[in-house]
Amino acid sequence: IPYITLAPTVTSILFKLNGILIPRCAIVRTSVIFCAIIYDLVDFKDYFNQDMQTLYLSTASLIAWSIKNSMKNRPDLAQVYYPSHYNFLWYGSRSLFLLELARRQDKSLPDVFNRVYSLLSDVYRSDVVKFFQDHVRSDKSSYDDFLGTNDTNIFGKLEPTGEDRIFSTAQTVNILIASFTYFDTNTGRLKLITNEKQLDTIKIMINNSISWLLENAFKYQPFNCFFSGSVKGFNQLPFWYPANIYQFLNGTTFDPDHFDTENQSLMDSIVGVSGYIDETTYERMISQKHFNVSTPTTFNGYNVPGGEFPFWSSQPYTHSVTLLALAQYNNLDD
Repeated sequence: IPYITLAPTVTSILFKLNGILIPRCAIVRTSVIFCAIIYDLVDFKDYFNQDMQTLYLSTASLIAWSIKNSMKNRPDLAQVYYPSHYNFLWYGSRSLFLLELARRQDKSLPDVFNRVYSLLSDVYRSDVVKFFQDHVRSDKSSYDDFLGTNDTNIFGKLEPTGEDRIFSTAQTVNILIASFTYFDTNTGRLKLITNEKQLDTIKIMINNSISWLLENAFKYQPFNCFFSGSVKGFNQLPFWYPANIYQFLNGTTFDPDHFDTENQSLMDSIVGVSGYIDETTYERMISQKHFNVSTPTTFNGYNVPGGEFPFWSSQPYTHSVTLLALAQYNNLDD
């Protein structure tokens, strides 16, 4: 299995490259920066200059675009360390919740936050809802991510075990509540945003999932995948993708068309992108082979043979987000 062979090098230095991870953007660029601004941590507003505001808006735009376009069907590349899509969506929804609160309290904030609010409110109150509607299980109440979905019984027959069902369902509730409510500081309750056209649908979705959690919170494995190894098998290695930087660790460049993969190790090289590659050029590069390997253009899921990878799971985390979902639901004032 390629990943196990490469794990010590891959996980420690990630191919000596900087990576853009959409979930990490949601954590740092939106939630952390916004909290620093709204609570004026260590005079952060003084450092939030035009360059940082541009970066903040660009990152929020990337998050919104990624959600709208389903990560271009390559979550293995866009969510490298954080495979759980439900967890990623929760990261971003918390920012929308804070932005909604700031607007309700008429806080004076840089205009860039209004633009970010428009981006996130649009995607979370339309595309994310559609994602849940498309991925809800047949019971119209619960959700699966990928843990246990391809399990089989002793006869080799598909028998999903729903190992992340509790976690995914609880996070769905948390995302919907964060996206369609605001905190009323006068009453201490969560209030639904009543001017949303699909509010009745949202109520039904939340009610169904809460009922399911109350009935099933201890009937399935409380697993999740909140973090993982960076590579999900041979097809995700960066060497097979378009690049414009090829060099050894000492800075010496090399020609990829004359690299002897039989006698030289790619793990001792740096292969990546510097600057910007225009779309036309990039599409052409995708059609070419890299180190005699065609660029993988499809993703067949996290449960394919040869795509094994280590991941971190926390049962307390599952129980915590479940309690959060139940507590927030109990605090709804509709």
